[in-house]
Amino acid sequence: MIFDESDEIHCAFLKGGEKIRILKPLIARPIINGEQVEIVVKKGFVSDGDSTKYAKFMFPKFNKALKAAILHDYMYGKALFTRKIADDIYLQANTELNVSFWRRYVKYFAVRLFGSGNYR
Repeated sequence: MIFDESDEIHCAFLKGGEKIRILKPLIARPIINGEQVEIVVKKGFVSDGDSTKYAKFMFPKFNKALKAAILHDYMYGKALFTRKIADDIYLQANTELNVSFWRRYVKYFAVRLFGSGNYR
């Protein structure tokens, strides 16, 4: 499992409610190339949640897959892995968080097609 089931997100909305600040570290343990790695999203990290500009009606910014969105934003912002690996982990996290098949693949293909401008 990528996320501990008991691990809740502790965050605060920033001005305007468009972004959140993480108040407690979020720990993820995805499988990459057959090995489990640990990623710690640090306290203070700012995320915009699911930032699907053109499909806000389908994907609210802050939804049940918020952990996946925060993790993805963190991996992109820190360039921890290649874009492809970060996007694959995002898909893996959305699957684990029980996002429906069609929603997780729409989100996955959206980041694959349009996410390069946000990758550092």
